[in-house]
Amino acid sequence: MEGECDHETLIREIKEEMDWDVFVGKKIGKIAHEYEDFEVSLTAYLCKGGDGDFKLLEHLDYKWLPKHELLNLNWTDADRKLIETFEF
Repeated sequence: MEGECDHETLIREIKEEMDWDVFVGKKIGKIAHEYEDFEVSLTAYLCKGGDGDFKLLEHLDYKWLPKHELLNLNWTDADRKLIETFEF
């Protein structure tokens, strides 16, 4: 939403898509990526989930992975580029 900073947007989006409260911590990566007909900017943060369970309201499935397995998934080009920048 207009006027939100990155971490406020992330908190809102997780609440809307998973009905889950999260604590947003340290920024761990940021990239810009150009596709053929548009450009996207992505920022990633370390987050800690709330005490309660979450519900998938906008997604069909989820998977918790250790960091060394993140690149085993079929990511979009922009997501893969972002993950490759992580220094944790």
